[in-house]
Amino acid sequence: MTTQTLAPIPQEAPPIPVDVTREQIIDHLMDGKGDSLEPGGSRSVVHQGDAEMPLPLVQVVESAGHVILYDTESFEPSIFNKNMVPGIMRLKRPDGKYQWTQTCPGLPQRGSMKCLLHPDQPEREQYTRMGLGVCRKRNIPTQFQLTQHMKTFHPGAFATLEDERQRREREEDRKLQRDLIKAATTREKRTRAK
Repeated sequence: MTTQTLAPIPQEAPPIPVDVTREQIIDHLMDGKGDSLEPGGSRSVVHQGDAEMPLPLVQVVESAGHVILYDTESFEPSIFNKNMVPGIMRLKRPDGKYQWTQTCPGLPQRGSMKCLLHPDQPEREQYTRMGLGVCRKRNIPTQFQLTQHMKTFHPGAFATLEDERQRREREEDRKLQRDLIKAATTREKRTRAK
């Protein structure tokens, strides 16, 4: 199942009373209430026209329509094909709560962390020299989700940066060991000299 995430769009459909069943909500959405605009074009040219048939032939494709539904935890809106609405509206989370709702439950939860490949990151110049791409994602809520974002959307860059981090750590450990050995031998020489 693919969805397209959009900025929050207030629904123009009349609000559904609180005392209705989930099935009544599904019927409400399937009847065309709360429809979204069709993504993409719905016309395709079947025949361009030639000497035998000079006029082009156009086939108009009608879909069931699309509906905007909102995630009940993140409040993010997504567009779904109306044919999928009955199944999607019945999806529940492990805690038993419904996963999707037809009305926006609040503002989307946004973070303030930027992707490591964001142009505003201080290391951006170095990453450009390393040949790493640019990502404009700037609303990641937690460090864990930042790591997941990197692993999912930038696996090559994540592996490169992880190797670089491990190399730096090994270099720091070696320097620390050399400094400790140097300090120990200097102290030992002073002790022997007394």
